[in-house]
Amino acid sequence: MPAHLIRNADEVAAVLQRQPGRGELYGQRVAQVFRDGIRLHQDVTKGVCTREEYAQQGEVLTLRLDALLNRAPLKSKANERLRLGILKQSVLDRLWRFLKDPDIPPTNNAAERTLRTVVMARKVSQGSKNAVGAQTYMRIKSTVETARLRGQDPVAVLTGLMR
Repeated sequence: MPAHLIRNADEVAAVLQRQPGRGELYGQRVAQVFRDGIRLHQDVTKGVCTREEYAQQGEVLTLRLDALLNRAPLKSKANERLRLGILKQSVLDRLWRFLKDPDIPPTNNAAERTLRTVVMARKVSQGSKNAVGAQTYMRIKSTVETARLRGQDPVAVLTGLMR
């Protein structure tokens, strides 16, 4: 999720840069907090910092973001929309899951790359002919990819499910 939020914050900052005032700084600050979170995750993954340091620095990042979110409404409509959207995700506890558990990736890039094969298969086959076919393909593909990610043999998993 942070990658999408970084992109949204950067877009808001870019739009506001073309207007007079200091409104673009808010989006830049928000994006930087998420970039720092991704960098911190890379550090713990590479062994540059310990899990304890990761947890401590994660708390600092959480406080930085909370300070940006829990404030008076912003004058810029674009910034306020950004703030409220991220605040909603924060309240739903969707922002920092990877800071609570370093085994969770900070972005969904791997999942999106996995879905590319599904999209390409749909384009090549001119799509499913009906909803049942689309649903069946989706379930099979999801099962195969989950098995693959868990290091299991997808054919064995599918065979086991059919029994």
